[in-house]
Amino acid sequence: MDDTSRTPQAGDELWDLKVVAGKTGLSRSTIYAYVAGGIFPAQRRPGPRRVA
Repeated sequence: MDDTSRTPQAGDELWDLKVVAGKTGLSRSTIYAYVAGGIFPAQRRPGPRRVA
């Protein structure tokens, strides 16, 4: 099973895209390119209407 389908555990910290961009100084497009290239972890769905 890959990490993108893993259920968030207690203690996991999930950041939305704005927080990641703010903390890293990267643009949205760069973050998505890094995700596609395997440099950043893929987004997870902690609930049916939320992506982190």
